[in-house]
Amino acid sequence: MKRTFGVVVAVLTLSAPLGTNAQTGSTAERQAAAEAALVNGQPEAALQLTDELLAAEPTRFDALFVKALALIDLDNPAEAAVIAGRAYRAAEGRVERLQAANLAARARFEAGHFARAEWWLRRASNDVETLEEERQVIGAFQAVRRANPLTFQLGFGAAPTNNFNNGAEDGSIFFEGLGTFELPPDQLPLSGIEYNGDMLLEYRVAGSAEQQTHVGLYAYARTYDPSSSARASVPGIDGFDYSLGIVDLFLRHDRLVFPELGVTQISFHNGRLFYGGEHYWDYVRVALSQDVQFSGRGTLNFQIAQENQFGVPDRQADTDITTISVRYRRARQNNDRIGIRLSKKIYDTEAFENSYEDYKLSVDYQFARPFMGIAFGGSLGIGHTNYDRFFLSLDGRRDDYLFGTAFAVWQEVSVYGFSPRADLTFERRGSDVSQYARNTAALRLGLSSTF
Repeated sequence: MKRTFGVVVAVLTLSAPLGTNAQTGSTAERQAAAEAALVNGQPEAALQLTDELLAAEPTRFDALFVKALALIDLDNPAEAAVIAGRAYRAAEGRVERLQAANLAARARFEAGHFARAEWWLRRASNDVETLEEERQVIGAFQAVRRANPLTFQLGFGAAPTNNFNNGAEDGSIFFEGLGTFELPPDQLPLSGIEYNGDMLLEYRVAGSAEQQTHVGLYAYARTYDPSSSARASVPGIDGFDYSLGIVDLFLRHDRLVFPELGVTQISFHNGRLFYGGEHYWDYVRVALSQDVQFSGRGTLNFQIAQENQFGVPDRQADTDITTISVRYRRARQNNDRIGIRLSKKIYDTEAFENSYEDYKLSVDYQFARPFMGIAFGGSLGIGHTNYDRFFLSLDGRRDDYLFGTAFAVWQEVSVYGFSPRADLTFERRGSDVSQYARNTAALRLGLSSTF
């Protein structure tokens, strides 16, 4: 892995002349001698010469650059990374910054500082200009990520939504034998802004060509800021009352049990859910999946999962959830990606009105080639929910719904490898219990990594 990364960075750092400063007299000769010593396998001599140059001019880019390379050759990558960082601060222009950032990433990688190597490559991405430079930086970043046992991701977004409280589209509710009653304003759709964020911390505790084991922590939170119309409809409304929080500890093991088929994965989850700031339930979840690779570009995945939710008394009943799904994914000849997913969920709860079965069929598509610098993709699906028993109806409840998502990433606008992203989600649900017919839509704005 180090050799692959080193070759990539060497191309990046040595593909242009070192420095742009004019050199004269003995200073130019000493710089040339330092570079020659490095090329001829004499890093000690190169180090001595660059120290002399830096004693007179501490911010000399080309001397700092050669000194960092000499320290790498002397098996001192940690100090080399510090010197490369000084070179980055002393750089004049895009080319020098790109060279120094990639050299610092190489040094951090060889020192085993993978997260800092990734950060330096993100800094390098700010100064790429050609497609080849971009490919080299991305290739180096992916090499570091594969070697790094630690994964850390943060996400956040803001989303205008027309129904953050999951309110009923119909303003009334019908009780068989009792008649129709008007719903209160807080049970009708309320608009506002959703704020959300998530965090993933994952560590590879063991790994080989045949298997890998990860442990991790995932956390998610969202809350709302009601619109002026929502505040007028429901005076005193607090968006935090509709907030959601999830904390999930997990263990995941991937193994080539059947190498001729594909990866077998088993995962264990233990988590807790909060709603409106109140603890609602704890859960444990076990999932097993199997990939089936086809000779072309397709992969079929089968998954079964069992989740047991332990509700907090007076807030949530205990619930068992069984999920069975199959998904087919394929890359087309033009590298567009298409996927089809069919799933069934069975909810079995102590509260009979919340026991139901849910079926979904969805198709997703992602375009490989951006249009005017914008990457596009999305999904569209249909679903059916069936309640055998329901407290508002004598013959149960049945919902049919349409749902979808669409996303756009402005790849030409990139800072540290992150680009603006917009996600539009919607659901249109019809129900034979009119209170549960609803339309929801949200536009989420955030950042997406382009690596």
